[in-house]
Amino acid sequence: SIFCYDFTSFRIIERKKHGFAVPLASFLRTSLKEKVSGSLLSTSSHISSFIDNKNTTKILADHYKGIDNRKQIWSLYILEKTLKNCLG
Repeated sequence: SIFCYDFTSFRIIERKKHGFAVPLASFLRTSLKEKVSGSLLSTSSHISSFIDNKNTTKILADHYKGIDNRKQIWSLYILEKTLKNCLG
């Protein structure tokens, strides 16, 4: 610990711990794009009973263009997965 004080700012060492943010917005545009959009826009999706696919498509398209819709997309995806697990 003393060694760290020689090379690191006291502010950094003594600050409260905090987590790190998952780059979800980026993941939803890259590695999770097909999985999430496929699930949300599927003709057999459960959320399509509540939300028009046009709206879901717009939310996804806007996100891919750079608008940060990660919270809405992730919420819809988790809802879809939950409904699928509960209802089959």
